[in-house]
Amino acid sequence: MSASDGDSPTPTDDSNPGTTQDAAIPTADGDTDGSRPADGVTPAAMSVDLSEIPCPTVGEDVDLRVCSTTTDLDDAAVALVPPRPPLFEPTTGDGGVDVFEIELHNQSAATFGFNPYDWALKRHTDDGWNHIAPEMTPEPWTRLDPDETYTYGLSVESVPTERVDGSRRIVQDLDSGTYALVVNGLLERGEGSERVECAAVFVVERSAN
Repeated sequence: MSASDGDSPTPTDDSNPGTTQDAAIPTADGDTDGSRPADGVTPAAMSVDLSEIPCPTVGEDVDLRVCSTTTDLDDAAVALVPPRPPLFEPTTGDGGVDVFEIELHNQSAATFGFNPYDWALKRHTDDGWNHIAPEMTPEPWTRLDPDETYTYGLSVESVPTERVDGSRRIVQDLDSGTYALVVNGLLERGEGSERVECAAVFVVERSAN
């Protein structure tokens, strides 16, 4: 079950945003081709070492921060869950488009409200985290009911694809390096709301064509 929105994409999105839906989902014992995460499953032991990478922050007025490298994602109310291992190795010029899917999962009993366009892509260097995209953000509002998911698909090149509800394609020609996707929203608990910031840290490795 997925949430949806009906607004037009930002200039930093693919002109025909969408996402692949037929990638293999890991089984309970963790078998996977690494293309997308399983619902509510903490990424397993990594072939890349992110233990020394601090989590990025975007919002200042945040009640809870959930980061894929420091938080037990199984116990998190809301989380951005990257593939396991969190390694994106795209190739270009071969007639296909590789998509790295990061899943926003509401694992709480409350509704999670967020703007699916209000994501931030950052790159980590020796100077810390630097903003990569987007440059502007429209303001539609989407709600994820308990157990609903929303998928961000990252690719380094565009391809004509149909838009799929409950997903957003992010196209950025990224160099090799360490990156993070950050999403903020409100966990709506009865009469009050809790502002949550979720971050998924991952590595991009580009090979020479």
